[in-house]
Amino acid sequence: MPAKSRSYFSVPYLCGAAMFSREAFKNETSSATNDASVLAHRAHVVLAITSSAAALEAMINEAFVDAAESDGGCIAAVSPQTRTKMAALWEIPRTSHHAILDKFNIAHLLIAGRVLEKSHHRWCRVLWVVRLRNDFVHFEPSWQHHDASGGPATPPPAKGYEKYEQGLKGLFDENRMCGTGNPFYPDRMLGHGCAEWSLRSALEFSDHFWKSIGVVPAYDSYRQFLTTR
Repeated sequence: MPAKSRSYFSVPYLCGAAMFSREAFKNETSSATNDASVLAHRAHVVLAITSSAAALEAMINEAFVDAAESDGGCIAAVSPQTRTKMAALWEIPRTSHHAILDKFNIAHLLIAGRVLEKSHHRWCRVLWVVRLRNDFVHFEPSWQHHDASGGPATPPPAKGYEKYEQGLKGLFDENRMCGTGNPFYPDRMLGHGCAEWSLRSALEFSDHFWKSIGVVPAYDSYRQFLTTR
């Protein structure tokens, strides 16, 4: 008898982000440091950030696609009338091609009747997570200038690397595997603190979204796998 199935990736992405964060923590707290552990640490941190952002995109895409299902799938608690509107909007290419957070905003407006607060720290922080993911996925190397203490020097970085220090410094613990003389980006920024912060920011944002629309998220029963250290 013919059968069909559909896979969902938001939960695996979240679990992956947590796992990579835990691995970065092990790297930073290990007494043995060598070239292999330094490279592994950088990979773990970057993957934790990109997986956190990927989880958000998969999550909202799953919600819109499930809106077209008769049982509502992961948004079954949403009224059939609203799900119909969501499904119809998803078929319009511009809607499905919107930026990640804009898709969350559209869904929130349709279901809760109001937009999300873009000035709230939840939005601002998760916007940084998405920006970091985009910067890593579409990475282009560029020279940057810094002084011996790790601060920016004149002339400013050609690619605007100072934006990371201005926007992110102080939001999480810096990488313990490098000294204070290293530049903030990428050395001091890309540590376990940033990896952990990325996942926690994604979860804080998504927790608020799902609670606001009255839906229990698919990852709720997997929280025991989302520890970061």
